[in-house]
Amino acid sequence: MDEFEIASAQEDADRNALITIQLQRGRLARAAARHAADGRRVCVHCDEPIAEKRLAAVPHATACRECETVAEQHAAHYVRRNAWAV
Repeated sequence: MDEFEIASAQEDADRNALITIQLQRGRLARAAARHAADGRRVCVHCDEPIAEKRLAAVPHATACRECETVAEQHAAHYVRRNAWAV
């Protein structure tokens, strides 16, 4: 493989990873309709109620602040780590 083919393969892998992340977010958004017993929306990751302040700031939130932070850090690490892989 020459450098162009390696770069092209890495670009394809990165694009596929981002598509997978977007599809996963879509599934999570559709799952957001779940509610706790008291009618509050619950996090799709930990099943804890999502704070009212978070829902006021991000009405379409599907995860609590803690789970969303972990998910964002994981996604950033994955993209950053693979962006330089050859």
